[in-house]
Amino acid sequence: MKRTLIPSTVTNRDDDGLPGLLGPTIRGWAPGNTLTLVSGTVYAYRIYPRRDYSIALAWFITSTASGTDDPLEIAVFNDTLGTKVATTGSTTGKLNSTGEKTATLSVSLTARTPYIVTFLATSTATVRSTNLNSSAVSSAFGTTAATLLAWNKASQTIPLSTGLSSLTQTNVVPLICLRES
Repeated sequence: MKRTLIPSTVTNRDDDGLPGLLGPTIRGWAPGNTLTLVSGTVYAYRIYPRRDYSIALAWFITSTASGTDDPLEIAVFNDTLGTKVATTGSTTGKLNSTGEKTATLSVSLTARTPYIVTFLATSTATVRSTNLNSSAVSSAFGTTAATLLAWNKASQTIPLSTGLSSLTQTNVVPLICLRES
């Protein structure tokens, strides 16, 4: 009997040969929504690159601008939040107008190594987001930084510190592309 493979409608976003990662990279995420940021709340998710990447930029979309030029920080941590691997630093001029935005983020990502990508803003702008079916899904593997698929934490400041704990599982995070160029 001949078997036919039917391709999945959901693919890993780092298997397509493009120069970067559109995150999160774990199956089950659905892009296409928006997220109104809560000032001082960090949003985070895990990525697991299948090849080595030399990232130069973080890309995202501001859907509704904030009324002021509030700073943001996009950072990459190791999978326990113990080490900040790279950061955009405190970056302004990205949330006070709508459209596609980039921020310099220089980092080498190693294949088959888990990382955590974070997005922190002191703004209430709205950004394009991605979501899981339910926030309960994000804790399917556990409730620590090393096992949650996505989480947030309020009352944070820029620069974001390492070793965050008491994380809140979530199913909506900013849609971020880590680009090689």
